[in-house]
Amino acid sequence: PGGPPPPELVRPLDRGPPARGAPNIDEATAVARDHAPSDPNALAPFRRAAVIAGLLLLLATVMDLVSPGLIQLAVDGIRNGESATAAKVAGAMVALGATVGVLTYSYKIRAAQVTEGVMYLLRRRTFQRLTRLGVDYYDRELPGQVAARVVHDLDRISAFVDTGVYLAGTSAILLVSVIAVMSVWNFTVAVVMLSFLPIMVIVTVIEVPLANRAYARARTRLGVVIERLQEDIAGRYVIASYDARAKAKERFAEAAWDLRRARRRSALISNAHGEVIAMFVGLAMASLPATPGRLSFAGALTVGAAVTPALALLVALSPPPHPP
Repeated sequence: PGGPPPPELVRPLDRGPPARGAPNIDEATAVARDHAPSDPNALAPFRRAAVIAGLLLLLATVMDLVSPGLIQLAVDGIRNGESATAAKVAGAMVALGATVGVLTYSYKIRAAQVTEGVMYLLRRRTFQRLTRLGVDYYDRELPGQVAARVVHDLDRISAFVDTGVYLAGTSAILLVSVIAVMSVWNFTVAVVMLSFLPIMVIVTVIEVPLANRAYARARTRLGVVIERLQEDIAGRYVIASYDARAKAKERFAEAAWDLRRARRRSALISNAHGEVIAMFVGLAMASLPATPGRLSFAGALTVGAAVTPALALLVALSPPPHPP
């Protein structure tokens, strides 16, 4: 212990590829302390890359909505006995999928650059702020609580920037685009779609404050666990000399169970919200075919046009896939 690492562990590292790339940010900006942390402040050095990533996401998401329209053409062509139309639609969907794949790949590269840059900036500024705090702050705040806040908050920000922005952006773009297209295409069908939207918005408005309180409680309980662990390790000899190991173990177990309960509550709120939204999506999918079907029987819509709203709604309201 304390010596150099063994050669068998060092050799694989030496054979690895050289580190490439570095955050495109100067040292003065990385350790700046003249502004309070905020979203615009953290994104300012990466504004151009973030705008490009947003445009790529917008294009890729909007192009996903072309598929229901192509399926409408194929269904109507097959119903009219025109197999050539279906063949052309199949070729168009292959080209569309390739284009969406290229756009999505480009978006992920740009988004990863923004994510890593923002996290680099936040880590540097957090460390600088912690080193500038006075001794009185660390006398008031236990190291375990400080570590839990820093690590937990940075992990949450990293998870949101990495996947949350993609999911929220994709869902918002799809929903707005589908509503706009359906309103122009057939206002009666659009009204059926919009009737479920206020309910989902109300459910989300109710869920957000509950989730915020649950997540804050989980962070506090995590700080208590780390604080207890750090104190018990630092004072293990004192605990042993007073024969208080059983008491320390019992208190640590209580703190760990409180953390487990807090995380279970936050997961319950988050998952319940997702399932309630999924339920209303299912209800919308069940009620939507009634109106286009009636219009189709009346001759106002073709069969393909009657199928398209359900496909568009499924694309808009289904949870988008998580980026790798």
